[in-house]
Amino acid sequence: MRILRLTVVILLALPTLLPAANKEHEAMMRDLALLQDQLRVMQKSLDERMAALMAVVQQSVNSADKSNTSILVLETKMTERMTTLERSLTQSLANMSAKVDTMSDEFRILKENMADLNSKMGRLQTKFVDVENAVKTMQNPPAPPPAPAGTEPTPGTAAAGVPGLSQMSSRPPAGVSAETVYRDAYRDQLAGKNDQALDGFVNYLKWYPGTDLACNAQFYIGNIYFKKKELEKALAAFDDVLEKYPSDCNKRNDALHAKAKVLVEGNQPSAAAAVYRQLRKENPTGEWATKANAGLRELGFSANAPAPKKRK
Repeated sequence: MRILRLTVVILLALPTLLPAANKEHEAMMRDLALLQDQLRVMQKSLDERMAALMAVVQQSVNSADKSNTSILVLETKMTERMTTLERSLTQSLANMSAKVDTMSDEFRILKENMADLNSKMGRLQTKFVDVENAVKTMQNPPAPPPAPAGTEPTPGTAAAGVPGLSQMSSRPPAGVSAETVYRDAYRDQLAGKNDQALDGFVNYLKWYPGTDLACNAQFYIGNIYFKKKELEKALAAFDDVLEKYPSDCNKRNDALHAKAKVLVEGNQPSAAAAVYRQLRKENPTGEWATKANAGLRELGFSANAPAPKKRK
């Protein structure tokens, strides 16, 4: 009963409560619609800003990519140019170095040729003087000195008035000069008369030991002994050239070279090599250096100059 009454009361009050509930529901719906509109506006604004930001970011990325590409291209070009420049510079330096080496070799060869030419000119001048003197002697031979009564000339007497060995006399015959003795001996040597030439040069050294041509006479004595295969006498004669006469004797180099040949002929290669090295030491360049090196190579020795000793 009580429940029935409560139900009747609610039904009577319901028409009054429904309008108030509808108004409140409508207000809530309006607020919700307004909030949705605001959210849509905010979302739209946010989307626009995000799109603008993405555009800026993309633009920055594109600019960075372009910058990187430009930098890479520039770096590649610089690397290529540096490589080309390095190759060009290296080639230029190599060419310049080769030219400097060539000029140095040419200058050294020219210097050696000049020294060789000077040496040959000196030798040619000496030979020219000797030949000229020999020709003058042949054109105007001196009269032979009168022989003592009851005597005969010594066998092997040289022509043109110069006695042969004349080893019994320490003085030259009267009227015979040093120039005449030397010229006759040299003339006999040119003619192949080795014995008469040997007598003449021996007499020249005995009678005129202090003259300028004494060194030449001593060398020719050794040369004649070498031709006659008398090696010991030849070696002694060449040693006299090297030991008894000044170092500026114009036959010193000839004597060194001839001494080495005598030692080679006598089967003494080590001693000959030592003489060749001495010849090269006294003549580092030019004709005699070339001959010394050739002699060393023929003996099987190195033609390179020995390294200088280190100072302690």
